[in-house]
Amino acid sequence: MLPSSLPIILATVALTAGAAIMLAVVWKLGFLREWDAQARSIFDERDFRLAREWEGPVDALERELQYGPPVAPRPGEWGGAAGGVRDTPARHAAPHDDDPSHDAATSRPAA
Repeated sequence: MLPSSLPIILATVALTAGAAIMLAVVWKLGFLREWDAQARSIFDERDFRLAREWEGPVDALERELQYGPPVAPRPGEWGGAAGGVRDTPARHAAPHDDDPSHDAATSRPAA
């Protein structure tokens, strides 16, 4: 059974009314127009041109016609890293492999 005490009912009504009023205000001010432009605002222009190997030929052609020829992704960018970020050599190397003043086995300064 749903709780039906007066404070819970009043709080629910107040929060719902507040959210509805805020929605009406932002709608009236025009913040909810141009959905497509808002969705694209988080991307750089280059993001739309990145080659995506999982994309079908029709989708790739549509993107190419709209944004220009595809560009190859840099390592770690939209599948550009072979095997992903976790498989990069820097992740597998010990912290001081290139520093002769550290013992590679214990990662402590050499005595």
